[in-house]
Amino acid sequence: MMAITHAVIAAAGTSLMLGTSDPLPLALAVMGSQLPDGSSRRCVG
Repeated sequence: MMAITHAVIAAAGTSLMLGTSDPLPLALAVMGSQLPDGSSRRCVG
C-alpha cells in the first residue's frame, strides 16, 4: 500500500512542479520513489 501512495505522490508532485504530463519524467519519478533511502542500512556486528 505504501508503494502505491509513494508512486501517486511522486507522479503528482512531479507533474505539478514541472507542469508537464509527459510520461518519461513521471515514470522516472515513480521509479525513483520506489528506491530505498540511505538510512535503511544496518550495521552488522
